[in-house]
Amino acid sequence: MKFLAAVGIVITVDQLVKYFVVRDSLVTYGQGWLFGKGLLPDLISVWLALLVIVLLILIWKSGGFGHDSSNQVLVALVIGGGLSNLIDRVRFGFVVDYLKVGSWPVFNLADVFLTLGVFGLIRQILKVKN
Repeated sequence: MKFLAAVGIVITVDQLVKYFVVRDSLVTYGQGWLFGKGLLPDLISVWLALLVIVLLILIWKSGGFGHDSSNQVLVALVIGGGLSNLIDRVRFGFVVDYLKVGSWPVFNLADVFLTLGVFGLIRQILKVKN
């Protein structure tokens, strides 16, 4: 239940921030994936995101990420960030981006959650193998 709560918190925080950003017109519309690069058509992108999220949920439910609470948080960050961006794609037809740092493409909080979760899981996997 804590896992689902963590996913819900990630989605809620990101969607609330996006609500205020859209309301105040401080937004860039992310059409593509991977920092706004349109690598796949929109419909394929939505189905691919759903597939990855479903696979992660199935792995989580089967205990594939172990019972370590840090792994649970990392998976929740990935799933929550992915679902939040997916909500944008379905709702608006694009992802709401609003953070700009240096020469990096514009991104959002869900992207930050996703990135932290993915790199954290990679770190955990490498730690286990060593």
